Amino acid sequence: MKWFRTGVVILVLFSTISAVAQVITPMELSDPKARNLQQRYLKALMAIGEEIEAHKFPYPFYFSRVLDVDMAKSNVADQRSIRFDFYQGETILEITGNYYAAYSADRMDSYARMKETFQTVVMPILQAAVPHFPDDTVFPEFAIEVSHHVKQKVMGIMEERPENLTIIIPVLAAQKLVDAKNMDEKQSAVLQARVFLNGQPTLLWLQDGAPTDDWLERYSPPPAKKQAPAPGVAAATNDPGQPGQTVSSNLLKSTPMRIITPDALNKLQTRNQDEIDRMVKGLDKEAHFIPYAPPPTFVAFR
Repeated sequence: MKWFRTGVVILVLFSTISAVAQVITPMELSDPKARNLQQRYLKALMAIGEEIEAHKFPYPFYFSRVLDVDMAKSNVADQRSIRFDFYQGETILEITGNYYAAYSADRMDSYARMKETFQTVVMPILQAAVPHFPDDTVFPEFAIEVSHHVKQKVMGIMEERPENLTIIIPVLAAQKLVDAKNMDEKQSAVLQARVFLNGQPTLLWLQDGAPTDDWLERYSPPPAKKQAPAPGVAAATNDPGQPGQTVSSNLLKSTPMRIITPDALNKLQTRNQDEIDRMVKGLDKEAHFIPYAPPPTFVAFR
């Protein structure tokens, strides 16, 4: 009997560890309000993580603190991404992850790609999270960030690149979205959300086919200001020069000029070496790289 009780304790412990694996611990959050909310609703956040983890996505989905993580590294990368944060002065519940579907740019335009990721990934996440927060008294908005991949030919060579979708939706609109009975009701709820593709404001069209010109003219977001980076939530990498990433809220402040030192170049090389090796391997058949040529290296230009 004693052994049996011990076994039960171990099983419960593993279950708890699995649940915490998707949720950032309160002590890691620097802001006191976010930390208090994380502690207060920790069980709810763990339940959300468990439900999303149990969902069967068409392609692999991994929680992550950052976007654009190579799939081979997802199992060892930090998968704790569910946390309270602040965006443009408002409290948000943020969930970030990488979805390893690769869409063909020839067969699916940006609207079709966003719609597919929204329906297969963002909706299940909201369906798991929304019931735990039935009103907006705790925080006003959810922020969901998902990275998928796009395959397309560039100068005759097939390449695969990440594409990041960010949905920032008011809690009450999210409630209407998950309770919607038809596509018109879903579209109406989504119109209350802010949508970004690779950090640029865009539209999310859920109906069949492409959006009409009248609809585009009526609902198109205003162009982003040139003097400030496009808004987003979590940065995909630490380098603001990387393409296909959204922008952390603390980067919305003015960014000082950077001095490119040899040490900075070495760090940039180390951080991106796996991606460089993958690109070289993928392009070698068409490009016929010279074996004795120097390997691709980051250099300072102007």
